[in-house]
Amino acid sequence: MRLINYVRQIEVDLERDDGHAYSFKVTAPKSLHLKKAWQGIGVLYFSTSLELYGESASEKWSSALVISDPRPVEITHSPSGRSELRVVLSRDIPAVGVKTMWQGFLVAPALKLSLGGLRNDISLMLISGRSEVPQVSLESARLAFEQGKTRADIVIRAGHEMHCRGPVSEVRFAQLVLTRRPIHYTGNMRATERLAESTGAGIMTATWKPVVRTFPELVLICRPSTLLEADFDRIALHMEGDTESYPKSILRPFIFGDGRTCRYSLSLIVKKAALRRSHRIDTKVEVT
Repeated sequence: MRLINYVRQIEVDLERDDGHAYSFKVTAPKSLHLKKAWQGIGVLYFSTSLELYGESASEKWSSALVISDPRPVEITHSPSGRSELRVVLSRDIPAVGVKTMWQGFLVAPALKLSLGGLRNDISLMLISGRSEVPQVSLESARLAFEQGKTRADIVIRAGHEMHCRGPVSEVRFAQLVLTRRPIHYTGNMRATERLAESTGAGIMTATWKPVVRTFPELVLICRPSTLLEADFDRIALHMEGDTESYPKSILRPFIFGDGRTCRYSLSLIVKKAALRRSHRIDTKVEVT
């Protein structure tokens, strides 16, 4: 296990490992004024936006952590004012998420610490890989569109991979697009991946395989609102097993991993030659 700690006042000790979960003791000094704590599945999301200043523009980076289905964690305070708590985080929930050029998200078991005053919250995330091969299942095994001479009929087979194949005709373009969203998060955070594109007439084919990464587990302690893009690159490089060459650029998009804490949809997007608007047919995809 590796520790990346951006908040030096926080002390974390591993007390127990039963093979499926870690039990941590977390200690904070009186100066942090620790008030409340929650645990659950953490969604650490980040984005870049452009801010205009007259005729100039600059990039603004932002990040934050949301806990889905939060459960309170009991905090004890010593006579000296130090705060202490214990939390159990599952090793069986692999980290999932994606990082694009402009935004992304990372989902993993997490602990969120709320501080007094206007101080930024602190989080602890357990970032784990997976070794077993994921299983892909579908809500519908067919995506089809037909209007006049324009036609697209895609049949999908799923198992450890997803295979798509079918004819298209009289289209300006047709696309198969996979969309990832963090589970239990109601914001507009999403990342799309184009699997196939076709114009005119022909056979559209695509194969998609969930990303699986095996790496030493990582405990990340940070103030989510202060993380920079380079910090997420550092996590990605750890997942790739290439921490020696940090810092360096990584490929975009970078898939942290795929699994059940991410929501997926597969879309067939068809645009007729004579129309400006496109038609979209969706089906849900699950990765377990």
